[in-house]
Amino acid sequence: MRSLSVFFVVIIHSIHNAMEATGIYTDEARKTIPDCVEQIQKGRGVIKTVCQFGIPLFFYISGIATTHYDCERKGFKKFIISKFWRLLVPFIVGVFTILIPRLYLT
Repeated sequence: MRSLSVFFVVIIHSIHNAMEATGIYTDEARKTIPDCVEQIQKGRGVIKTVCQFGIPLFFYISGIATTHYDCERKGFKKFIISKFWRLLVPFIVGVFTILIPRLYLT
């Protein structure tokens, strides 16, 4: 299931990046391509449809992983600390190394 949800995420980002790369969102494309608005609507429709499966699938996988954690034996505090290190630390590192430079360089 995890690989299926990763596949959905890759498809979503591929479609969005392909639409960006073709320049279909520009005003020039809207003037020169006769069905540009229709293509944008179709692309966004595919993205929304795949998102309705991919994102809930990630939540489902996360819920299953949480229910299989043995809090009685290992402790809830250890669970929270492990989740913190696995989720928040990479997020914080990513914000400072990827997001902020990207916002200032583009």
